[in-house]
Amino acid sequence: MYYTLNDRNSAYASFGVAHREPTRANFKDAKGDPNSYPVDESLFDYELGYNYKSKNATFGVNLYYMYYRDQLVPTGEKNSVGYDIMTNVDKSYRAGVELIWGVQILPTLKWDANLTLSRNRIKDFVEYSTYYDENWNEEYKGKELGDTDISYSPETVGSSILTWTPAKGFDVSFVSKYVGEQYFDNTASADRKLDAYHVHNLRLNYSIKPSWMKEIAFQLSINNVLDAKYENNAYGGNWYEQGVEKTWRYYYPQAGTNVLAGVTLRF
Repeated sequence: MYYTLNDRNSAYASFGVAHREPTRANFKDAKGDPNSYPVDESLFDYELGYNYKSKNATFGVNLYYMYYRDQLVPTGEKNSVGYDIMTNVDKSYRAGVELIWGVQILPTLKWDANLTLSRNRIKDFVEYSTYYDENWNEEYKGKELGDTDISYSPETVGSSILTWTPAKGFDVSFVSKYVGEQYFDNTASADRKLDAYHVHNLRLNYSIKPSWMKEIAFQLSINNVLDAKYENNAYGGNWYEQGVEKTWRYYYPQAGTNVLAGVTLRF
């Protein structure tokens, strides 16, 4: 439902339902017990928003609550060759607020930005791990962890683009991106977590329109200008030795300062 207050202000409310069937791999990797086969997951999405738009500024806010029933997630269970088994968890949700704005600060200077603050939880999560006793006897069992964070779901994500246009056909943008800390499994363990990172990029665009073709555009991107050391992805797991938790993990480090240049021809 949309409601237009006037030519600058509008509001909306929405509700959506989506379903996702398990993939063939989910069935193939599932445990042999037919009662343990995965079922389809359901998503119920509630959103409420407001937008403002004027000649020199735009602003939007969106509140959302996404409730999952039987969401398919890795719980630590493995198949016979060690791959994660996707298992249905009864209840989980994502709730938060999204902000977006743009301001024409000066005739040649514009600022666009967005920010998302969220809470992403699995209710009553059960972790499955391998346990070894003092004689290295192996036992595979579950452990109730209560409410935990959904993996790969940072609670804070934001970006900023400051664009300067000193001349027609030429602009310079300073792009910043922030991603808060996130866990790479569903146990909310500090031993299996990606640290927050903040990266800045510089983009230059210049275009000309000669009489013999539509446009020649030059692009230059200097990425990670401050040479930040960070990882944006990882995976891992755990086991227990005489009741003490152990962790294995692998990280994907990202490139330091790097440059990309290009030319686009339009005829």
